[in-house]
Amino acid sequence: LRGDPGGGSDAGSKDLTALAMDLPGGRVLVGLAGLGVVALGAYWIHSGWKRRFLEDLRTGEMPRGARRLAERLGTAGYLARGVIAVAAGVFVLQAAITYDPDRARGVDSTLRALADTPAGPWLLGVVALGLLLFAAYCFLQARWHRL
Repeated sequence: LRGDPGGGSDAGSKDLTALAMDLPGGRVLVGLAGLGVVALGAYWIHSGWKRRFLEDLRTGEMPRGARRLAERLGTAGYLARGVIAVAAGVFVLQAAITYDPDRARGVDSTLRALADTPAGPWLLGVVALGLLLFAAYCFLQARWHRL
């Protein structure tokens, strides 16, 4: 049931999708999972755009420069993270609609699909930079996270 451990997230995504589709109401379950991933991505995009992630930080205790840095890094990071989640959710939805578990994709294949678009290399570069910025934001979040 599990994919090749060295095969990335694609094999695991396809196996899980195929398993879910074999269940009674499987297409509906896979479709709901895809909608859930799209909704999560939309939430992350909204959080980044509206800077809602700052509510989780003790911004009053942060030096001014650290707060500005956290705001910029978090915004870019949440937007990039959201774009990837929305794209992955769309692929899961396509698998449910077409009843084809092979259409489900993991994160690595989702990024490859983004790279295959006309603006692919640029889009992939922007998303990769956004994920690196999110990683940097996580260091600031670890220091000033509101408990």
